[in-house]
Amino acid sequence: MLKTRQKWLSIVLAVMFLFTLVPFGAHPALANTQYQTITAIPSFDPGKDEAKNLNLATVYIKIDPALADAEGEAIVEVLDSEGSKLDIKSVDFEGIGSNVSVADATYNPGDKYAKLKVKAGSATAKSELTLKLAVDAKDAAAGDVQVRFSNASGILENGSVVAAVAKGAGVEVSVDKVVAIGDGGGDVTFTVQENTLYGLDNTVGKNTVKFKLPNGFTWEDGSGSVKLVSGQLVDSSGTTITDSNISTVFKVYEDERELQVKVLKGFSYAKDSSSKIRLEVSGTIKVDTSVAKYGDVTVTLGGESTVTPSDVVVANYGDYSASLKSIEVKSIQPGQFDQEIGKFAIDEALPGFLVAGRTIELTLPENVKWEQYPKFSSGDSKNVGSFAIDNFEAVGTSGRTIKAKITQATSGNKPTEIVFKDGKVTAAADFTGKIELTVGGSAGVTGTVVVAEAKAPVTASASSTPSVIIGERGQAAGDLMITESAAEVFQKDLDASDMLIDGASKKLDADPGYLVIKAPEGVRFDVTPTVTVSDGDLEIDTVQRYSDDNMVKIKIKSQSAKASTIKISNIKLTVDRTVPVGDLELKIGGTALVENSMDGFFPDNEWIAKASVAKVITPAPSETQATVKFVIGDKNYNVNGVNYTMDVAPYVDSGRTFVPIRYLANALGVNPENIYFNNDTQSAILLKDGTSVEFTIGSNIMKLGSVSIPMDVAAQVVNGRIMLPARYVANAFGYYNVGYDEATQTVTISK
Repeated sequence: MLKTRQKWLSIVLAVMFLFTLVPFGAHPALANTQYQTITAIPSFDPGKDEAKNLNLATVYIKIDPALADAEGEAIVEVLDSEGSKLDIKSVDFEGIGSNVSVADATYNPGDKYAKLKVKAGSATAKSELTLKLAVDAKDAAAGDVQVRFSNASGILENGSVVAAVAKGAGVEVSVDKVVAIGDGGGDVTFTVQENTLYGLDNTVGKNTVKFKLPNGFTWEDGSGSVKLVSGQLVDSSGTTITDSNISTVFKVYEDERELQVKVLKGFSYAKDSSSKIRLEVSGTIKVDTSVAKYGDVTVTLGGESTVTPSDVVVANYGDYSASLKSIEVKSIQPGQFDQEIGKFAIDEALPGFLVAGRTIELTLPENVKWEQYPKFSSGDSKNVGSFAIDNFEAVGTSGRTIKAKITQATSGNKPTEIVFKDGKVTAAADFTGKIELTVGGSAGVTGTVVVAEAKAPVTASASSTPSVIIGERGQAAGDLMITESAAEVFQKDLDASDMLIDGASKKLDADPGYLVIKAPEGVRFDVTPTVTVSDGDLEIDTVQRYSDDNMVKIKIKSQSAKASTIKISNIKLTVDRTVPVGDLELKIGGTALVENSMDGFFPDNEWIAKASVAKVITPAPSETQATVKFVIGDKNYNVNGVNYTMDVAPYVDSGRTFVPIRYLANALGVNPENIYFNNDTQSAILLKDGTSVEFTIGSNIMKLGSVSIPMDVAAQVVNGRIMLPARYVANAFGYYNVGYDEATQTVTISK
């Protein structure tokens, strides 16, 4: 019994506590209140005088349920889109039906608020009321005009409803898809979205929105159309507007470069609708190819409605083609393997140009070959979409051309940029300059693109170019300087173990790095030159002559850390009669500079540079021609009437007259210093006026320059003197008159 009394006491106290929270004379909200408009929401021009007395849409107030005899109060204000309160001109507040016993509104014209009072009828049921307001909306901010209920109590609640729209808020135009068009033009679509109700001007006959194309583009007649995407409208006759009859209200007209959306009938929003209009406006662009410029097609927007933005890109105009672009140009060293080329790109002018199943071919210039094929780089490319391409493969056997097939075409709204990278080439030793890829294939991409530049790894120059005479030995040439273009140009070893050929790894045996200096044919190094490093930290090893003294090779001991210069001095040359008059050039090459002078690459191209170290000239012609007489068995001989004595007398053997080589050569005008004897080969060499004549003891072969001439007798040795057949020696030096007097046993030689 005690517990029951305590429970009731708790309930009573709780109720009393609740009453203490309600101010005296006030009542809590006792019902659910709804506010909505039941007539069309008017639009108006806040700049016109008619706006001074603007009738708003009728506001319907429903209280459901309203307790019997319950009361309610609220403050009513009218605000523009920026929150400014408008002056109230009139208020008409009426109840609907019998369940509203009191419906009253108090205000003073010109006030910015009115006070509503309402009392429900005797039944506990819904109560319905209407509120009609007139306001001074002159110069109101563009956008929604709201009726606001505040400070509500009893059966009324706070709330608001849009009851008019001030024109001027405008529309926003956008393009969902920027299309690509060629010379044939194409279709485009704009989205026109109201920012507020009546953002689109609903005045009949006005150009609501205009779309103006740039010079060179026009709208095709009859191509314009409009589609209602959203919005609940009625026309001036009350007919509901849908997408099927939208053209009775909005009409699209084309006028050369300008497309216009016009209002044919006045319209308003359906009752209870707050859905803003969204239209799709379409048209077909035509192109005047003589005027239009490639690139973005930007449409200028305008009209009586306020339109944002001021312009919009609707299309990209271009040719159905692709261009080539160099992204980077790398420096490569001719003569070497593993030389990387720069990235390059194929740029579509319009998307979709690169078609599946077609090919792209890449061809290197003459004397440059592929070592590693380039690869498609999706990470460096732009707007790739689903594009895909096979790996490149060789075309033919030249090593210069490769091709790849497109397996997936480009896609999307924007042109694709396809980037290729990681290509490697090898260039012939004497190749310098830009390396241009020639692009072709069935994909339609043509042209050239620079991907690398081959720069000579060394420069060569001479300190001087003295004259050297044909037919003389031991003649001094200028000093030769060979300078690296960068550190480590001279290689210590030829090691092509990592070389790639046609994309596959190949291994070659390592070979020491030699710098080779080669003289022209017919020129020999008389002594081994002096080789020093005049600048830098390069180290050299052995220096030696080889290949019949026609070449000098210098072994590289260690590579440079700083670009270095090699100086070659004490160059002594023998120049035979086969050497042409003019610059005498030494060629520079060898394994220290050239790796790829081999079969499959450039076997006949092994010289990287050259320099002129001398000028070849002919000796001055003799003022008189010698007439020489020898008598068999007599040590005395006569030259141009002057008698001389030999230490060995001429003799006859096998029908030929043999004369001591030194005396015969002197008699024919060969200087003593140009008479040489090689103990190792047992041969004698005579040099005069560019003529080199060589005889070997015991051999019947006379070498005239590089030409071997058989004789009917062999050179002999008598008393330590080399004896030569007089006729052959005389003929070799241009003395073709060789006679023999049997009576006096005298041999006469003359020209």
